Amino acid sequence: MNMIDHIVSRRGGEVYATVEFLPDEKIDFFFHGRLLRNDFPAELLALVAEYEGIVEDMVFSLVDEVEERIYAFDLGLREMGVGVFNLSIGTHGEISFFTKYPTGSGFKDRYPG
Repeated sequence: MNMIDHIVSRRGGEVYATVEFLPDEKIDFFFHGRLLRNDFPAELLALVAEYEGIVEDMVFSLVDEVEERIYAFDLGLREMGVGVFNLSIGTHGEISFFTKYPTGSGFKDRYPG
């Protein structure tokens, strides 16, 4: 069943997006869906695109710096009361994210930085 929630900044309360999404059947804490409303700041969208490019190009030495700047927005789902991590936004309004931060040793509730 599809869920609808709002991606917000948990530090400032700004509503950045309304999303309709489903949990992934194979990956824990991973969700995918579509944007119903997109009010993400241009700076955040640019950081997400930069992060995706770094990962795609496998230049992992640059990941931490960009991740820290993204996680400074302290994104979360308002109704679910959980964080949003590894945000990906497609060109046609598709979106995916984790609700726990994935690490090699399991999932964390907060970004470890």
